[in-house]
Amino acid sequence: FRWKIWMCHMAELALKIAAFVFIFVALLHSARVVLKVKVTIGKFVVPLWLSLVGIIVALLLASLMLRSI
Repeated sequence: FRWKIWMCHMAELALKIAAFVFIFVALLHSARVVLKVKVTIGKFVVPLWLSLVGIIVALLLASLMLRSI
């Protein structure tokens, strides 16, 4: 019975850590948009609007994880 409680706490911790990572990713995308940092992968220039999508998706995932706790 104790291992079930322990596993539940570990699952909550994992969700909190994952949510924190997604919030950090959203902050990095926000910094890119505010500072207008250009990102190039090979010859492809990544548009700034893609970071806006990244902000929305990362915050959505983080909120879903935090709500499930």
